Amino acid sequence: MIDRRHVAALVSGLAVVMGVAGCATDVQGTGTADAGAVSAYQSAVAVANAATAASVCADWNTGYTTRLVATKATVAFTDNSSWTWAGIIPLIDSEQTAITTENTALNGLVTRAAVKPDVQHALQDYQAKLTAYSAALTTDTTAKGTGTATWPHVRPASSALEDSADAVRSVCDL
Repeated sequence: MIDRRHVAALVSGLAVVMGVAGCATDVQGTGTADAGAVSAYQSAVAVANAATAASVCADWNTGYTTRLVATKATVAFTDNSSWTWAGIIPLIDSEQTAITTENTALNGLVTRAAVKPDVQHALQDYQAKLTAYSAALTTDTTAKGTGTATWPHVRPASSALEDSADAVRSVCDL
């Protein structure tokens, strides 16, 4: 025989379960958002994202121009036809240090640029090209070639890096 207390407890338990289950369902409503408030919010977000992107671009440009000084010093050294590998190694070491510094900063810049995907993608491509340029510089330095075989990896990597830098400058309006 079923006791009334058991039935009441069972009904009460089912009511709680049904109530909780009901909380998980959508409730149709007629609420609307104030169009002016939505527009103001979207405008504020766009301004904040643009400011973040501008800051990222300025920071990239600072890192790029700093590293470029070291790169230009290495290139200028080779303008003297009597340059030697022994003489250029300290400049290459300095350039690699500058590349490492720039690459480290790029990690944070790429993350910050997430608010502007076009800037983020350009920076990711640039970082990949910078890494490839560094590897090419290492490869050619290790090989210590002469004549037209002096920089067989650096030349195309440098060209690709500059093309990528142009793309960053374009999306950053620099």
